[in-house]
Amino acid sequence: MRKFILLTLFLPFFLNSSPWLSPEDMVLRLKLESLASCNLNIPNISKFPYNLSNIHNEIEELDTSKAKIRCQNLIFEIDSLIKQKIKNTSLSFGFQTGGSKKGFQDFGFSKFSEDAVFVNLNTISENWALKIRGTKLDGAKDSSFLFDESYLSYTKNNKIITLGRISRWWSPSWDNSLILSNNARPSPGISISNNLATEINHPFLSKLGPISYEIFLNKLEKDRHIPNAKFLGAYIAFKPHPRFEFSLFRTGQIGGEGRPETLKTLTNFIIGRDNKGTDGITRENEPGNQLAGGDFSLKILKDFNLEIFGQIVGEDQSNLVPTRTIYNLGISYSMNYLNRANKILIEHTDTDINTTYGGERGRNIAYNHYIYEDGYRYYKKPIGASIDADSSKSTLTYFQELSDLSLFKFKVYKSLINENRSQKNYWGNSTKKIKGYEIALSTKIGERTNIFLEYLELKEKGLIEINENNLMLRLEFEIF
Repeated sequence: MRKFILLTLFLPFFLNSSPWLSPEDMVLRLKLESLASCNLNIPNISKFPYNLSNIHNEIEELDTSKAKIRCQNLIFEIDSLIKQKIKNTSLSFGFQTGGSKKGFQDFGFSKFSEDAVFVNLNTISENWALKIRGTKLDGAKDSSFLFDESYLSYTKNNKIITLGRISRWWSPSWDNSLILSNNARPSPGISISNNLATEINHPFLSKLGPISYEIFLNKLEKDRHIPNAKFLGAYIAFKPHPRFEFSLFRTGQIGGEGRPETLKTLTNFIIGRDNKGTDGITRENEPGNQLAGGDFSLKILKDFNLEIFGQIVGEDQSNLVPTRTIYNLGISYSMNYLNRANKILIEHTDTDINTTYGGERGRNIAYNHYIYEDGYRYYKKPIGASIDADSSKSTLTYFQELSDLSLFKFKVYKSLINENRSQKNYWGNSTKKIKGYEIALSTKIGERTNIFLEYLELKEKGLIEINENNLMLRLEFEIF
């Protein structure tokens, strides 16, 4: 590990800032969700990276003189954290120990099975933002760095164009995202999105509230059944009421070596004419493998502190409605009478397609495809839910903020993995019943040291899973 850390001494000098919240920002996400009880209408906090501009604008326009003391303190803390994230100068490096190979990824830091060192170098200006993260895994076959979470972005006229490898989390859930998550490594590509959520001045469309969108085009790895397949995605979110928001999205694989990549193929892909046997579509000209769906979040009670949320994704469609569906459903509650942010969540995720549009059982269909045989995966790991296909997971999670920069998490779960014994499931070709609990602490010591500590205990089929890597430690040191 020591020789890897020494590599950081030879890296060039950069400035730093991050214009977004990433799927790693657990503390700030919890604080932002707590703002709902303070009458702040922050739009669409279910898509990450999340633009900090939306938060800054809401806080700047808010009159806090009549707000509760708890809300005044919360807003001040969030404002301070945002200013720290967009400060002009910083450089950091650190290391992360390998965790359990059987742990499920959720919203938070990406977990590695090997020890790793990393360095973060960023810069920002009025229109440009640059981040370079170099990560070296101990025991990797070559000496190269991974550049996951690195990007170059340009902002102009409320549009953001970004090149890089960015993890995306499209879901109101904290435990699983069926469509895009940080479970697999981020693939390289280009995206365009709006910076500030946009309200349209139209008699009908204005009722949809602030609108956020993103479109991306990425490329998948070479070492797969269809090398260099393209990966496309589109997302649009609405907030028609302070208590209710929803989003619609589509992603898909298209092209690659030996597959058609013509304009007609792309057109058929976009309009959904991509199923074999439909309108002259054959195996040879079938555009690709698509998933589509939506999610929602509904806040109830006087203080907005009880939330019902869900996500549904279809492997197919009929009359523009997703079929062969998988889903996530959850409920959360925040105890506003406590001084610090907190949240209790109960969630259930099911990626086993029990029925198709015709009423027949669909085994081993989710995240799989007869042409793109590696399925909806990148370097063998699911791009969506970490439990992979034909699986289910029930989770109880509790978050408690301990101080401005400290967060405690406790999670207990029960899962049934690979119920249909697929040969392509990431977790193996047999059915597994896994129970477990996690205890995690994210905190900051002094002004420059960030610590994330997580302990995981698993039981598989009633037997305690013996694993020497059940403890994960992540340390990050801010140089400036």
